Amino acid sequence: MKSIYISIIIPGFNEEKRIQNTLYTLFEFCFHRLSHFEIIFVDDGSTDQTANIVKKLSSRIHHVQYLGYTKNKGKGYAIRFGLRHAKGDYIFFTDADLPYDPNFLFRAIETFERSTCDIISGSRHLKQSRNNAGLSQKRIWASRIFSQMVHQLFGIEATDTQCGIKGFRHACAKKIIQHSQVNGYAFDVEIFIMARHFNWQVDYLPVVLVNNQFSKIRLGFDSFYILCDIFNIYCRLKRLPS
Repeated sequence: MKSIYISIIIPGFNEEKRIQNTLYTLFEFCFHRLSHFEIIFVDDGSTDQTANIVKKLSSRIHHVQYLGYTKNKGKGYAIRFGLRHAKGDYIFFTDADLPYDPNFLFRAIETFERSTCDIISGSRHLKQSRNNAGLSQKRIWASRIFSQMVHQLFGIEATDTQCGIKGFRHACAKKIIQHSQVNGYAFDVEIFIMARHFNWQVDYLPVVLVNNQFSKIRLGFDSFYILCDIFNIYCRLKRLPS
């Protein structure tokens, strides 16, 4: 693979039990396959030992960078914070439990290199995707229903809006920083609404779910607030110039 710079953002809140293993695993994977990369952990106001763990690790591994702030603000805010500091030609984000086979990154890089797409999103609902971690049927169907509802409401061609691994070209990431305002889980939906508004090309790739630790999304409570957020997003972006 030619010399390109890759940034991987991992947002997290109170991740002391798993973040060290996640960062070591991702570093080892990238170190043997990429010439230039950075792993940016964004501490979303953790109150446990997460900050100390990541700071110690980053002092030993220069590819790992710690960023953080004191007040918990949400996944969307944390990713946007990471995007502001990311230097990569292609910038990815994924979840703190590293739920997807990281080979996704290389398929995504190859897709970016041979196409003109602006965004690449994983999708758990493509035929080639595999669930090797025992994700419950309840969550699988909740994800399908939610994505279908977003499609019906806003005409967004997204097969899996909440899949926790996505990548952007650098220029696209910077425009997301300029226009994104959602701080919570609906940030993922906001990406697709912005893509439709700005005519960005979105490609989808299958994922292999390899880890299914506890999810922090509460299906009923959080879904309601995500829906409220996406209505606000849609109304706001309709007023923006294309």
